[in-house]
Amino acid sequence: LAAKMAGEQIDISAIRRDLVTLASGHQGLVVEGAGGTLVPINEQQTIIDLMVALDLPVVLVARGSLGTINHSLLSVQALQNAGLDVLGIVFCDATPCEDDFIRRDNPETIARFAGVNILGDIPYRCELTAEDISDKAWDDFKGQLSGFEELMNVFR
Repeated sequence: LAAKMAGEQIDISAIRRDLVTLASGHQGLVVEGAGGTLVPINEQQTIIDLMVALDLPVVLVARGSLGTINHSLLSVQALQNAGLDVLGIVFCDATPCEDDFIRRDNPETIARFAGVNILGDIPYRCELTAEDISDKAWDDFKGQLSGFEELMNVFR
């Protein structure tokens, strides 16, 4: 939508070409999607089409609150049907979750039905301090990602 509003056309082949060039100068590359797997990026293609063109392993980021089971299972199914390698799911909340039971139950339910690993859980933080971004905080953050080492091995 932003590209359309700006009068621009998103070209997946150009993105792929530029990312291949960028990746050639680095040990690893993390590519973040925008909006969800089936969000349109132009008149004919969606984010998942870009993901297929890039042929990279996928880490799905999902919210932990009500509604995420359906959303996450459909996303994993779409990714797998497209032939993409789903490494797992990281839960991340941008808002406070009111129901702690749902927040705890969702990852287990999604893992069971989707057959993918839960790589971690990043809880909502209302504000960040200098201490939050210190080395100690980084170590604490890595501890919240149970699959952190497995995930980092993808980039080594």
